[in-house]
Amino acid sequence: SSTSRGLGDVYKRQKDIRIHDFPHYGFDPHENYYTGTPTVRLSITESLADHNAVDGITTDNCLDSRIADNIADSNGRHGINIVTAARNNLFENNIATQNGGNGITLQPGSGDLSRTSDSNSIVESNLSENNSQELNDKHSGIYLDNDGTVFSTQNQVRSNLIRSAGSKRHRYGISEKNTGDDFNTYSSNSISGSVRKPINLIGPNSRIL
Repeated sequence: SSTSRGLGDVYKRQKDIRIHDFPHYGFDPHENYYTGTPTVRLSITESLADHNAVDGITTDNCLDSRIADNIADSNGRHGINIVTAARNNLFENNIATQNGGNGITLQPGSGDLSRTSDSNSIVESNLSENNSQELNDKHSGIYLDNDGTVFSTQNQVRSNLIRSAGSKRHRYGISEKNTGDDFNTYSSNSISGSVRKPINLIGPNSRIL
């Protein structure tokens, strides 16, 4: 990787890469396992993750990072998966299509309960189309998940285009898993084709603006 300066910050940049047909994940940046130090200011842009067995793009304990202008297509599970204390990240202008699970999943939980429960991420101006190909009425375009102890909170989900059609469609356009996934805001999202309803809001303090 190389470094470049933008908006006053130094980003570790990965650009114009294709990862395909892997038996597990496509892009899978992690923390420093031995010290628990997060990956900071990572940039993955203009890249393609397709036909991988699990997720197309997974961000594990990444902080202040930007994942933008990528395509996650026809992966076995989720297109983009935001996990394990990943927080304060920006996911924008990505395309998630024909994936087996959710188009975009936020699930910051992990077995290490000392980690923060907040995601504080922005999911903006992405296209999630024709996911849930594993099974009709099972997965969502954008899904806020948890592990029962650590929850998806304080996220902003805005200006996304979510569509599904055909024999296998999203259960919801956007959904929270349960009441612990809270204090999230949703605005200006365009949703069509969901089997049950466009937005499944469960957190008592989450809001559609």
